[in-house]
Amino acid sequence: MVVYMTDQHDAQGGSPTDSREEPAPTPFEHPYFLPVLLGIFTVWFGYDTYVRPLEEHLDFNFYGFKVVLAATAWFGYSGWCERRGARAEALVLPAILLAVAAWCGYEAFGGFEHPSHIEYPQLSLYGAGLASALAAFFGIRALLARDRHSG
Repeated sequence: MVVYMTDQHDAQGGSPTDSREEPAPTPFEHPYFLPVLLGIFTVWFGYDTYVRPLEEHLDFNFYGFKVVLAATAWFGYSGWCERRGARAEALVLPAILLAVAAWCGYEAFGGFEHPSHIEYPQLSLYGAGLASALAAFFGIRALLARDRHSG
């Protein structure tokens, strides 16, 4: 426990009358904790999808890789901004989601040959639609917030 002392002392001789107690920071509060953890999961999903595919869980790994990669990119960027002391740009999240939408759309419309064991290739189409809708939502939200704070 960290105790901060002030210049105000009581009449009995020097004990602080106004002290603030704050808990010590934990490793979970570090800005790079979540990006590193998600990065490990990204490598795991990618390995199980592209290097040595597990036939039992290939759909889960194939689509989970994209979700965890997008989360790693976003939380890595926001952790980097927090570490620098800068404010995260609000339009980065829609850009990441649009990249995922483009990737899934490329797969859904035949630009990419799915591995032969993928049972539900139509999920790429649904993933592209969902990522596009989320990108539009967060983009409009960021633009409205920017207009509200600038005017």
